[in-house]
Amino acid sequence: MREEIISPPAADNMPFNVEITGISYCDETYYIFREHSGITCIEYVISGEGTVNCNTRTVYPHQGDMYILPRGNTHEYYSDAENPWTKIWVNIKGSLAEYLLSAYGLNNKNVIRNCDGSKYIYEIQKICSNDNLSPYEMQSRCAEVFFCLVQFMARHNNDDKFSEAMMLKEYIDKNALKELTLEQMADLISHSVSQTIRIFKKEYGVTPYEYMLAKRIELAKLMLKNTNLRIKDISVQAGFNDEHYFSLFFRKRTGYTPLQYRNNPKT
Repeated sequence: MREEIISPPAADNMPFNVEITGISYCDETYYIFREHSGITCIEYVISGEGTVNCNTRTVYPHQGDMYILPRGNTHEYYSDAENPWTKIWVNIKGSLAEYLLSAYGLNNKNVIRNCDGSKYIYEIQKICSNDNLSPYEMQSRCAEVFFCLVQFMARHNNDDKFSEAMMLKEYIDKNALKELTLEQMADLISHSVSQTIRIFKKEYGVTPYEYMLAKRIELAKLMLKNTNLRIKDISVQAGFNDEHYFSLFFRKRTGYTPLQYRNNPKT
């Protein structure tokens, strides 16, 4: 774990002060917790992925994303152990940051996907490293750049048509009968396998694999009731290569063997 940190001098009686800014090269030990935080944090993920909890909301920022932690919220965030973050960030004190985020509709937006605002944070760091500026000049210039950063984020604040969990669900719905792997699903949303499972389960209450099996069982039910296909053929078409395993799994899920289900008029 390594960090490059800049701590500029504060300007008294200003509603905006960069408290600290830097670049973090995280590892599996990286963990930050602030209860009812007195600072606003803006961070850009250069590479890797991790988890951010802001009050009751949880998001999973990864490479190319910006995340926002407004003042007054409880901040908890940590890097993924398998694919840790490298990120550039700025922590701000004062009410101006909170006001601008609210005015631009970003106070409840904890992650903005594919939003590279790093140039603004680099500019803030450049200003904070200029020893020829007074604290007031330094913080005033940083406030101007931060205003541009908020405008930039607001322009990119277009909610995706699908959340990451919904993208996974649609992918499984379209490909449930194929040989899907968790690695394929993780690649789809650019997360680790463990993060992918957590994201899907948080939204739908089951793992991607469990959801895929449920889809296959539903298809088998339709074929059992509406076709004259043999049980063996149905098991193959429903994505089960072993008829015996299919029969055992079907009974475990429905309480009936496939043949019992087909012949029972109440099912």
